Amino acid sequence: MNARAANRRSQLRRWVLGLALMSCALPAAANEKREVPDYDGRPPGSTDAIDVALWVPRLVLLPLYVVSEYAVRLPVGALISVAERSEVPRYLYEALTFGERQQGGLYPVGYADFGFRPSVGARFFWNGDALFDGNSVRAALAYGGRHWLLATVSDRYQLSEASGVGLRLSFLRRPDHLFHGLGPRSEDDANARYGLQQLAAIGEFEQRFGRGPSGVWLSGGVRTVRFRDDTCCGDPAVVERVATGAFPELTGIGERFTAIVVGAQLALDSRRPRPEPRSGALLRLHAENTLRWRGVENVGWVRYGGHAEGFLDLGWEARVLSLALDIELVDPVGSEPVPFFELAGPAG
Repeated sequence: MNARAANRRSQLRRWVLGLALMSCALPAAANEKREVPDYDGRPPGSTDAIDVALWVPRLVLLPLYVVSEYAVRLPVGALISVAERSEVPRYLYEALTFGERQQGGLYPVGYADFGFRPSVGARFFWNGDALFDGNSVRAALAYGGRHWLLATVSDRYQLSEASGVGLRLSFLRRPDHLFHGLGPRSEDDANARYGLQQLAAIGEFEQRFGRGPSGVWLSGGVRTVRFRDDTCCGDPAVVERVATGAFPELTGIGERFTAIVVGAQLALDSRRPRPEPRSGALLRLHAENTLRWRGVENVGWVRYGGHAEGFLDLGWEARVLSLALDIELVDPVGSEPVPFFELAGPAG
């Protein structure tokens, strides 16, 4: 009995001591608040004047955000996720390519742009060993209506890791070329259409500097061009605009010529491949001389210009800020003016 009583008294003392320690710790724990963990790494919210002013553009752009987020991004993202889980890209890749290393392929293409004729077609490629080692072949065929046809074939041979030669044959006929007029005061709403048919055979040589895009490209060949009195998309034809006096007389209407084309391009890029920072500069210069025969005199034009662009790597999420400047000039060679569809600019 004495042993049991002593054991009970010992247990009672331990319980009393534990309760005393808990009673001392509870007030201290109640007075000290645990610091809120930083779960996302973002700074705490701010309510300064700038943050309040930002609500104005946020409210203005809210409809665009809702459309892009819930009508575009989420459905497209869900579709891509389902396709990846079902391995649809792998099945498509294996179905459209062939060869031991999938070095060849045939796949459909489509092109749609507002204000121009849509087209559908197919492209073929065979890389590396088409006819022999180092040989690659490309071919494309597209159709956009009775007056819209594209066919190209190119054969390229890799001389070394940094150089190669090639030959490109192309045919293009389309009726929807867009023209707004001549000079800086031409009006954007003065739309007019014309057609062109072009057949070209161009040889090319490429020499790259290092692993980047820097290098030299040389080209030369023959090009045949024929103007077509076509129209498209509900716009009047260029010939009609000239007849009504909306456009001045334009050189090149009704012309057909064959010309020798010789060109060169130089590209210098100071940027290093990733994962190095992508800050740097790019300079690209080009010149092309087109000569056609007119009696005993060679006449034509020279097209030349350049592209200069600077890059600043902002240092996060592969964000790069760039600023570019393009310039293009066309000067006549000989006594005849340049056809309007060969002048500088996207549409002459």
